[in-house]
Amino acid sequence: MESTMLKKSETYDNVKVPDRWGVEEETTKVSSTRLITRETVLQQATQEVLKQGKKVIALVGGDPTRFPPLFPADSVIKYLAEAAIDGWNMYISGARPQRGYKPSDDLYEAGMYWGHPDTGTPWRDALIQEIIRREKVIHKVYYTAKDIFLQPGTTQAMNQLYLALLDPGDVLLGPEPTYQQYFFYAKYFKADFETSLSFEEDRWQPDVEDLRKRITKKTKAILIVNPNNPTGAVYDEKNLEKIVNIAGEYKLPIISDEIYDCLTFDVPHSTSIASISKDVPVLTMNGMSKFFAVTGWRVGYLAIHDPEDKIPHIRKTLEITTHIAGDAHAIATPVIVAATRAYKDWDKSLEHCKWMAKELKKRRDYIMERIDDIPGIKCTKPEGAFYAFPRVESIGKNKKWPSEEHFLADLIKEEQITFVAGSNWGPKQGFAHFRLVFLPKIEVLKEVFDRLERFMKKHSK
Repeated sequence: MESTMLKKSETYDNVKVPDRWGVEEETTKVSSTRLITRETVLQQATQEVLKQGKKVIALVGGDPTRFPPLFPADSVIKYLAEAAIDGWNMYISGARPQRGYKPSDDLYEAGMYWGHPDTGTPWRDALIQEIIRREKVIHKVYYTAKDIFLQPGTTQAMNQLYLALLDPGDVLLGPEPTYQQYFFYAKYFKADFETSLSFEEDRWQPDVEDLRKRITKKTKAILIVNPNNPTGAVYDEKNLEKIVNIAGEYKLPIISDEIYDCLTFDVPHSTSIASISKDVPVLTMNGMSKFFAVTGWRVGYLAIHDPEDKIPHIRKTLEITTHIAGDAHAIATPVIVAATRAYKDWDKSLEHCKWMAKELKKRRDYIMERIDDIPGIKCTKPEGAFYAFPRVESIGKNKKWPSEEHFLADLIKEEQITFVAGSNWGPKQGFAHFRLVFLPKIEVLKEVFDRLERFMKKHSK
């Protein structure tokens, strides 16, 4: 009988990717180990440069921990080390210290029977209480323990919300530019993420009337990212009030991604839309990654502001899905212990975040000065996060650069620097833009902008 086993070199051609992945149009084949998609112009140029052994400066990743000196506070790192050394290495439901532990009952080790006084140290509950305190202190929003859903990062929080909110054909609506992953998540659930416009000339503030016009019977929620990724915009309170009013008028909950809320340059922090809403449900996403500069800890949370209990079905669904894929079950026990202590040490944590914001403001000011002197590039000043979203005026106006991909492909080949194409952050207003991170030290930013300026002057002739 002839074997049907594939050899290592063979691939499965013409295998249909399930519709839920939303990538059929990009697929060329599925190998026995990975999905292969067509390379973009920029990807091809990148591979070409790297094969030549050239070093590329890539201002693409939004991870502050990769750029000294924007590291976590020493005390935060110490909390994690101490948690592991002290023995908080078991399942969180039965967590107790191992080193120096002395059972209160000599006949039983903790965990041997239910209700034992040494079993189930409530680190999860303690972390939730510290998160409640944070939201109260910074945003004057008052939550209870049942309103907070721990998640392994805001990315997972968003996936939980998509799962709770969306059926095939449903639509989320929000201002663009916006976080690129939200488009992909919607496609995964066979839904759609419709975008409204923002005013680039007015600090990238949302066009709330355009938002209103795009609401349909399929719209299930309004989604905002404030401070914004990729523009760095910080939404004015008056615009947040208008969004709340529109959501109330159409009986829609609001989802608010506020992961950069304290990394702001001209105000102490952004305004949480939940602090404005009286009766409109708001689902706020936040976490430790940017405030504490610990992106790899994967500690995030969903906070439900729903004083009139208008979305009990969403809360119930989140209780189920969070138990399966989120909550303490997906966050390492020593991380939960360290996170609780970091939030509890509030004054020191806030001081460190303010220091990071001050350092980032210096970088923001530097890149804006440089961009002002570069021909053919304009940029609205970012007010928060650590991104800028410049526009290249000639993209789409000549055959050389029909898109940002072509512009960035030439840039990486000629100057060995790269950014991310703007269309990833929105089909309407991302075109002709690129996103850069200004996390590196000014010495590195100087080198990048020297190369960018040389490139633009050369191509402006």
